[in-house]
Amino acid sequence: MLPNMQPHMIFSGLAALFISSSFAAESRSPLETARAHVAAIRGSQHAGSNSEELQRQVEESLQGRDPKTSATSFLHGIKRRAGRLLTKEQAKRWNELLDGRQPELKRLHDERNVLRGFFFAKAWELPLLEGEARMRAEADLKAWLGVWLDLTLWERIAQHRLCRDAWEILDADQRAAIARGDWDRHVKKSMGHKRAYFGDRIVSRALGKPGNAAAFEQHSATLAKEHAPVRERLLEAERRWRILTFAQPPVSDDLLAAEWSRTSAALGAFFLTQADHQERLSRAGYDLDDPAVRARVAARPAAELATLAENVRKKLTAGKAFHAELIATMENAGTPKRK
Repeated sequence: MLPNMQPHMIFSGLAALFISSSFAAESRSPLETARAHVAAIRGSQHAGSNSEELQRQVEESLQGRDPKTSATSFLHGIKRRAGRLLTKEQAKRWNELLDGRQPELKRLHDERNVLRGFFFAKAWELPLLEGEARMRAEADLKAWLGVWLDLTLWERIAQHRLCRDAWEILDADQRAAIARGDWDRHVKKSMGHKRAYFGDRIVSRALGKPGNAAAFEQHSATLAKEHAPVRERLLEAERRWRILTFAQPPVSDDLLAAEWSRTSAALGAFFLTQADHQERLSRAGYDLDDPAVRARVAARPAAELATLAENVRKKLTAGKAFHAELIATMENAGTPKRK
């Protein structure tokens, strides 16, 4: 079975990650600290084995319907319509459950975005590197992707546990109504990111107008076509995940972990493709031998983390489970100080 995540691990590990990224003399690298943090969340146990029996259960559970929205969006939709859908006692328990889990889910969401920031900061190093330095950077990029996806699994497990516990508040008729789709009209649906191609916008926004606009546009058109099958693979994996999180009776954590190999492979391919396209557009549209252009590209890793810090600052409001100290450590990561 998958272990329960301890909320106090989340913030302390994340703070350590950013503090270690700010000082070159730190005994552990930021990547090592991130790995240790995710390992602490996971504990000594492993996600369930990917056995043939689990795979059979996965395929059986996939016979259910696709709600075309995330589980958490559905749960909050029910909360907003509790007067119509739930008894007073159920509504009280529903609110307590969602409010009680929100800090944990918020922390995991923020940490996932932090690791995403480190991944794309590393990706911006690639256009200027060759030989062994490039090979090391590519290995680091894949390592950051690995720890990012590891944490994403635990975030999704936490979301699923919330969904599973919410279904327990409902009676059999209410659960059957959800399974049939009768409650869909009460919920504002959201499937999250559409995963569209934005490679040209990302690069031009980061580096400015390309010097070789024709080559940039030609490469962008080619890369958009390459992006399409990678996107479709990911959308299919996410469709399967949505069905499993709504399955009745609720599936086990181990069953979701078995499906994660498919989901994480699709996510990994998508983000590595995005990083690859980012580099190819940089090389096609910009003269990387120009000192001014090289300087702009070289500044991107720190800028990625500084932007991440600013985005978090804008979301910091009273009552949300986030901390001013976290902002400071993120800013240190974006603008390392010399000793």
